[in-house]
Amino acid sequence: LAALLALVSVPPPPSYAQGFLPRLSVRFSSSVGDDARRPRRAPILVERRRDAKPDGSADERLPVDKLLERRIPADAETETDTDTDTDTETGMALPREWTSLSFATQEKLSKLFSWEELSKFDYVNMFDIDRLTEGHSLLLVGWAIFSNPKTRKAMNIVDRENEESYGLADAFRLNPHRFLSFLRSIEGLYRDNPYHNRVHAADVVQTLHAMLQNVAHGRNYTELQLLAIFLAAIVHDVGHDGTNNHFQIQIRSDLAREYNNESVLEHYHVALGMEELRRTGLIDHLPDAERRQLQRMVRDAVLNTDMARHDRLVEESNRRNRNDGDRWSNLVFLLHLADISNPAKPDHVFLAWGERVLEEFYQVGDRQRDLGLEIAPINDRTTANSATTQQNFIRYIVMPAFKTVSFRDENIMEQIQKNLEY
Repeated sequence: LAALLALVSVPPPPSYAQGFLPRLSVRFSSSVGDDARRPRRAPILVERRRDAKPDGSADERLPVDKLLERRIPADAETETDTDTDTDTETGMALPREWTSLSFATQEKLSKLFSWEELSKFDYVNMFDIDRLTEGHSLLLVGWAIFSNPKTRKAMNIVDRENEESYGLADAFRLNPHRFLSFLRSIEGLYRDNPYHNRVHAADVVQTLHAMLQNVAHGRNYTELQLLAIFLAAIVHDVGHDGTNNHFQIQIRSDLAREYNNESVLEHYHVALGMEELRRTGLIDHLPDAERRQLQRMVRDAVLNTDMARHDRLVEESNRRNRNDGDRWSNLVFLLHLADISNPAKPDHVFLAWGERVLEEFYQVGDRQRDLGLEIAPINDRTTANSATTQQNFIRYIVMPAFKTVSFRDENIMEQIQKNLEY
């Protein structure tokens, strides 16, 4: 119906034009700010209609096109020598985002990217990592976790002797240029929201890794499961516009209709992530059955980061603890925990993220007010109590969920309680 309306240039009813998530465009900027080393940023994925009236209606409808468009030829950024430098001693490819950093910065990061440091639940503030990496926290954290020992040695990462690794890049023969192209593209598609941004994605990737090293039930996961869950962590909020599913449903956005009001933004994140996997060809070499299974697993994991599924996930986690449930479901739940883990972090980290998520909530409320929509209590900056909001989130969401998992590090639960008392 929407396509027919666009073809005959008949304006839709105002309620359908209150605002929506437009499709990816082919416009690029050459750099971000003054840093020419940053990858080309993605276009604005979500924005209010510039011709929108105060009530959210518009004079005309923007064209309806495909959900995603191929922005560049599939082989244009995948297997070139322009995105990496080669270490002369080991012969390993290294990201230019790494080699362009000063030696002093590399020295600091080589310690922070050690397996031992990355495995700490009380890891340093990810905003400090983003500053040190000049805005490439997601790319370099992801690269460090996926890297094999030789690559880590080339980066002078300080690992203990015989330090373990997941070995995913080697196990699945992931082309380093294609993997870097994938990481760059995903990092660029994250928007500069107060909370749902590339730093949050990097934080979730690192926290998921730390959880895998700290769960008491062991790490008997298949390599395919581990690859799927880390890819899901990388893309789990890509393209997020700083709103929420309720807001998308309120404005009757294109995506809300496309996904039948079901996990709207999560479906969008999956679509963007899958498109970048396809465009970069990262997993094209895998056998068809394995590739399709991997895609299904990534989709499943990302959709289960929807907070609407939280209660069911907690109930299932309790049931698995009693009946020794399947490992994949455990991984999906750990990703969900990593996504809501800020109250389990040291107080200064928790407070920094807490302020950001509340500000993002309030910005949604501001837009609801502008559009004359009902404002949820936690989104109303004029009446919401930030302390009460945080207390309720910890007491009724975070703490019951974390209690269903046995962690070797007892400080995790103690930190949650400490932040609640604060």
